[in-house]
Amino acid sequence: MTTPDVARDARHAQARELRETEQTSQTLAALGTLENHLASRSYGRLLLHNRSTLSDLRPFLMHGWRVKLSYTYVVPLGNLSAQWDRVDAGARRWKYALQRRLSGARRRLMS
Repeated sequence: MTTPDVARDARHAQARELRETEQTSQTLAALGTLENHLASRSYGRLLLHNRSTLSDLRPFLMHGWRVKLSYTYVVPLGNLSAQWDRVDAGARRWKYALQRRLSGARRRLMS
């Protein structure tokens, strides 16, 4: 790689980092505004469902909110058995235990 290529790549990396920093700053400002508004409403409890792309909840944490992030799975339906092999083992165990309980309840209802 020639020196101009290295300099160009460094400029591109620096510009990308600046864009990411600006985006983070804007996101945190928007979340701070949301937190301020929600706090002013005096809710006893509040449950927010958000996209998985929202992961930095510092404005809420800084003001004493309890935060618990969780995510759902989106999978193609073409081959469900192959998709289940990719799901977390704990979630698979929970699903199978639930199926067994439901199956037993169904048998009791049918008898």
